Amino acid sequence: MKNFCILASCILILASAALQTVDAAPPSFLKSGNDYAIRFAGQSPFEKTVRVATDSDQSKKRNALTTYSVTIFTIVALPGDSWILAEHPKSIEDAFRWNSKRVAIAALSPQR
Repeated sequence: MKNFCILASCILILASAALQTVDAAPPSFLKSGNDYAIRFAGQSPFEKTVRVATDSDQSKKRNALTTYSVTIFTIVALPGDSWILAEHPKSIEDAFRWNSKRVAIAALSPQR
C-alpha cells in the first residue's frame, strides 16, 4: 500500500451541506475504518480527464479521452462537526486500481 498516503495526503471532506458553528458529534452513520462511496455536489476534486495515446504508431497520433475518478473513500477519522478525514490514492492515475481494490475487499469481507 506504498502508493497510497494515509495521513500525509488525507484531506478533509465536507460531509454535510453546511458547516455548523457549534461543536457537534460527527454523523452517527459513519464509522472509522469503513469504506463509503462519496459524491460531490458539482465538480469532484477526485476526477480528471486526460488524453491518452491509443496507437503505438506515432505517425497516426490517435488519442482518446480517459477519465480517472475516485468514488470510494476509507474513513480514517471523525474529528467532529461535519468533517471527516478520508484516505484516498496518492495519484489520480491510481483511481481504477483503488476503486477496484475497495470493491474487492467489500465483496470478500463478511457483512458487518
